[in-house]
Amino acid sequence: MVSRQLLQLLLTVLGRAMALASCFVPRFRRQVTAPRTIVVASGDGAAASFHFDPQARTMRFQSGEADRYDCALRYRGSGDAIRALLHPRAAGRIVSDVQQGRAALEGNALLLLWFHGLTRVVAPIGRPLGPRQAPPVKPQRHDSDAPYAGRITVEPALAALPAEQEAHWRARAKLIQIRVPAGEPAPKG
Repeated sequence: MVSRQLLQLLLTVLGRAMALASCFVPRFRRQVTAPRTIVVASGDGAAASFHFDPQARTMRFQSGEADRYDCALRYRGSGDAIRALLHPRAAGRIVSDVQQGRAALEGNALLLLWFHGLTRVVAPIGRPLGPRQAPPVKPQRHDSDAPYAGRITVEPALAALPAEQEAHWRARAKLIQIRVPAGEPAPKG
């Protein structure tokens, strides 16, 4: 009984925070691109539905289960759901629970991973992104006194292209892969 109420409280707080983030956080809003409904529920009655609206790029929270959904995660008990959702590595824990039969996944599993990423926008539980420590090797500069320095070719920078390369560079400049990322419009057709 208490774990069901705790899970419902957790889902409500998470839903309200995500709904607020969908109005103000650009990182969250950029990811809402299709109409989706995600349901998280437990066998003892706790449930929440998360409805995503691509037109307004917002999310709406609803207590209880939706009639139609794209993905549903159903736990046997609220205690298992709380432990999984608050785990620092929740995605791995959920996959493990599904494999061991403590949870059932209905619908597209990739939507659940997408939803997990959105939950971490408002509740950053777990290790932050990026390397844990600095790389072990510092960048090296060219050492002209080293014994191997004679085998390294160091060419001076060119002020102008050689005549035989100008045609190659003009052809390269016409490639879409070069022009579009540089900000030029893509050619029609």
